[in-house]
Amino acid sequence: MAILTRINGQRRLLAAGDLTCRIDVQLRTLQAPSGAGADVMIAVQPAKTVWAMLVTNSGQEFFDNTNLKAGCTHIFYIRFIPDAVFPRSGRLSAQEWVKYKGREFKILSVENLEERDEFLALCCNERGAQDVPVNLA
Repeated sequence: MAILTRINGQRRLLAAGDLTCRIDVQLRTLQAPSGAGADVMIAVQPAKTVWAMLVTNSGQEFFDNTNLKAGCTHIFYIRFIPDAVFPRSGRLSAQEWVKYKGREFKILSVENLEERDEFLALCCNERGAQDVPVNLA
């Protein structure tokens, strides 16, 4: 006779009242070079402003307005965003950026918590000053 055991999940509890930070989710787009130029321009435009909960994951180490660490420095928890907002892939992905208090964060990964389409965890890396070209890569 088979013995059944329950597999307990990670069930993270998050409520709307926990979302106390206002962030801008931004789209990064490439613009064609003007004239005979060969370099494309990278433009970041706002896609949606949402409420979020912020959890800091590690410190940063900046040199010349650029973060030297490549790992996840901040995690933003937000409500699930429907597919229609992001035309490139149809859903929020690591191609997008987060702007919070004038600081730019590159999204490294997006997790749909428990695949319930209720909340997303955005694992991000603070990049540094937006006027430094390497920070937009």
